[in-house]
Amino acid sequence: MLLQENGRSLTDFKSMPRPNAADMPTFTNKLIVDELSYNKDELEKTHADMLLMLTNEQRCMHDKIMESVGSDDGGFFSLYGYGGMGKTFI
Repeated sequence: MLLQENGRSLTDFKSMPRPNAADMPTFTNKLIVDELSYNKDELEKTHADMLLMLTNEQRCMHDKIMESVGSDDGGFFSLYGYGGMGKTFI
């Protein structure tokens, strides 16, 4: 991006190695690459462990949200409460 803003490209620097075009899609969005790189087995275990730690009220909200997501119903959910009530944990 910096090179483009100055009207330059890597081809202007003959000694500079150029990226392999086949690898370019992996460089497009770091956030997407990071999201796709998680250890899914580890995340499933963490999720199962954390579900066991939810209070009944937290579990009820979790289940309602997951049901909405799983059925493609969508919706707006707002967790409201004083600090220390476990909103972030949900």
